[in-house]
Amino acid sequence: MATMDRDEGAKGPTAPYISFLTVKNVLKDMKEHSPPTRIDRTVFPNLAGGTVGQLLPALKFLKLTDDTGVPTNEMHNLISAHGTEAWGATLEQIVRSAYAPLFKINLEGASPGQFVEIFRKAYPGTEDVSRKSQTFFLNAAREAGIKISPYIMKNKKPRTAPNKKRVPKAAKNTGSGTKNDGHADDLTVHNQNKLPSEILLGLYDTNMDNETQSAIWTLIRYFKAKKE
Repeated sequence: MATMDRDEGAKGPTAPYISFLTVKNVLKDMKEHSPPTRIDRTVFPNLAGGTVGQLLPALKFLKLTDDTGVPTNEMHNLISAHGTEAWGATLEQIVRSAYAPLFKINLEGASPGQFVEIFRKAYPGTEDVSRKSQTFFLNAAREAGIKISPYIMKNKKPRTAPNKKRVPKAAKNTGSGTKNDGHADDLTVHNQNKLPSEILLGLYDTNMDNETQSAIWTLIRYFKAKKE
């Protein structure tokens, strides 16, 4: 079963294309509860399957886990540094090691075209995945304090394909009150069987801006702390 959206015949590793904030929040949770001896899908029962499918390879790419999912010394160091002054410097070591091919050029002075060329050569993938992968790297680099050309940083937010735009449907007015086609009622019944944190996870989208993602994660931790 394929877990990566890649070009056929592409060679080379697929760089993380999950939201960087998701990885950061996972590390924060592990600092609060300590990481398990093996990180696999069962560690994240409240995360959507697609998110976990992006998260596990991302941790391996960053060398935070080995090929069997066992946390590395780098992961333990990064978790310990989370929320401290050592966070930036520790993350910088992780980023520079994982993305070594990118640092063969001067990223502080490179043009957006140069950056995209070397990135796509080192980490092949479809256009959409490559944009998200570049965004993950640039957000991680900014968090680590790595200097990147402002011309590159201007375009770090991935674009959403037009055919994925969601246009809300207008409710039908029948004269006896405003009604819909029954879809909202179906969602209400469906969500009645879910915990608040599960409903929030269903709303989570990696294309959301960082502020929105952070707000959702804050609410998820709130409900889980209250035992829902």
